[in-house]
Amino acid sequence: MVTASEDSTARVWDAATGKQVPLLLEHKGDMVTAAFSPDGTRVLTASNDKTARVWNAAMGNVITPLADIPKGV
Repeated sequence: MVTASEDSTARVWDAATGKQVPLLLEHKGDMVTAAFSPDGTRVLTASNDKTARVWNAAMGNVITPLADIPKGV
């Protein structure tokens, strides 16, 4: 499971143990959404700072930063 928060973070949780895996930190605004890729290896986050990021779900590092997301996308 992955959760997004108004404190500019997202957290990945191990569904079997309930423990937090990595903390995803690089947005400068509130995170508005977070979701796993279909294969579970990546997480996409989007923030009201008009950026989105693709993360390695296991390691918590950014794979691809995306900037200036158009409003309504």
